[in-house]
Amino acid sequence: METECCPKIKFVDFWPDFQPAHNPLYDVLAAHFRAQLCEDPDYLIYSVFGGEHLFNRRYDRCIKILWTGESVRPNFSVCDYALSFDYLDDPRHLRWPLYALAGQALVRPEVVDAEQLLAEKTGFCNFLYSNANGGTRIEFFRLLSEYKRVDSGGAVLNNIGRRIRNKLDWISGYKFTIAFENSSHDGYVTEKLSDPLSVYSVPIYWGSSRAAEDFDPSCFINCHACKDLREVVERVATVDRDDELYKRYLRAPCFTNNVLNPCCRPEYLVAFFDKVFADKRPRNHEKPSLMEIVSNPGGWSVLS
Repeated sequence: METECCPKIKFVDFWPDFQPAHNPLYDVLAAHFRAQLCEDPDYLIYSVFGGEHLFNRRYDRCIKILWTGESVRPNFSVCDYALSFDYLDDPRHLRWPLYALAGQALVRPEVVDAEQLLAEKTGFCNFLYSNANGGTRIEFFRLLSEYKRVDSGGAVLNNIGRRIRNKLDWISGYKFTIAFENSSHDGYVTEKLSDPLSVYSVPIYWGSSRAAEDFDPSCFINCHACKDLREVVERVATVDRDDELYKRYLRAPCFTNNVLNPCCRPEYLVAFFDKVFADKRPRNHEKPSLMEIVSNPGGWSVLS
């Protein structure tokens, strides 16, 4: 239900092609609170791709809200509220993992034609990454490639002679997708897991050891349930060789009882922002010291 709040907001420090007026968070805020984009905001929503939220003095009196899907933790000496992947017992924080943006696309139909889906899989497994720092996933790529060829269509370990532009179309043709996060932290679950699920490519997932709390464990191969990566390869090979076992993964719901997780629903955000927009306390954020800027230019806690 729409309120009479009409908050003035601005987005800063997002990725280059971010669209302030067309993103999932703004869609909810505009629909439920009549939020307005403004150059003189009362609420500043910022991310981790710049430092304008710290250095521009015109925002010192704004209520600052960190929104990030990256593996960083909010620093509440900089922000007043935060949306992140993390499990934090703090009323100023809302866990809103990046996979939540996939929403309804992850709810399975009542009948899944697993036979037809399997017939459409022309490839064994794909690997699609541009970040070369993911040592664990590169190690797994090499291990799984000892069993059967894995096609790499990104900048890292590319072996198909071209760069893939349409990710979902490409990975939908593969039985499996190597779905490894950039790093492993509880709660850090991104599109790495939700993208292959949305196109019925079984994810081989590594990242959050608690991913089975977000997703039904029967719909993906969970590296955290194995003792090491070689055991994961053995599990993948077992599923690959058994069509009936593979089809069970395709038929499995993404969520428990095939019910959309609360964090994927608009009302989940509305309840949090009811509290945020009711907070009228004046702010006076001070500019960080030179030492703080040098040591942590973004003003957040980076996870190793």
